[in-house]
Amino acid sequence: MKANVASWKALTNAGFDLLVEGDLEPDNPIDDPAHLIMGRTVDRMS
Repeated sequence: MKANVASWKALTNAGFDLLVEGDLEPDNPIDDPAHLIMGRTVDRMS
């Protein structure tokens, strides 16, 4: 969830990048649909 600032900051500090930001249907209807998708790119040349 986008609101979980501590989580996405920890992922950023661990080398993850923001790939996509948008709304996803939550499992629990009371949850906010705003999400951040974090990921890492693979450097295959090193």
